[in-house]
Amino acid sequence: MKIIAFIGPEGSGKTTIASTVAKHFNVPFIDGDSFYSPDIRQRIENDSPENKDQLQIDLVYKPLLSE
Repeated sequence: MKIIAFIGPEGSGKTTIASTVAKHFNVPFIDGDSFYSPDIRQRIENDSPENKDQLQIDLVYKPLLSE
């Protein structure tokens, strides 16, 4: 199985492009935000813009580094 990930800043069209590509190739589309629990999503939404990138990096990569 191959996975394609679209990464970019908020509002850059990642979801639009990814869902279009998924439809074209008849493959599933999964929005990456669905991997965050509701409390984590709330923290990201409430945090200041300058801290959002670091918060997302910490949430994704720190658990991987501790394995």
